Amino acid sequence: MAVLGVDGNRAKNMMYVLPLVPRIADTSTSVPLSSESEDQRRVLTQYRERTGSLGTVSRSHIETLPDGSEVKLGVFLSNTKTRRAKLSNEQLERLAGLGLDWAAQAVDAV
Repeated sequence: MAVLGVDGNRAKNMMYVLPLVPRIADTSTSVPLSSESEDQRRVLTQYRERTGSLGTVSRSHIETLPDGSEVKLGVFLSNTKTRRAKLSNEQLERLAGLGLDWAAQAVDAV
């Protein structure tokens, strides 16, 4: 059953029928960008030891830690690389120390 407004225009009046609810990002499984936590170091180290490098990690990659928790490593790396201009030198140096070439290049550029 279509909901029609007074003038019979369904599309125009749909905004009065459907509530607008703001989306809240699910950050429960993401690693925070603002602080270099022990979890980041563990996940990056585990992935590097398993694969041999941190060169190319697909955005969809999820790394499972020994305790069973999962970290969206690909999303974390993609977002961090995109936002590298906003990272402090200390954060970039930590990431470079873990083997991320783009972080090392960003440190050298500063």
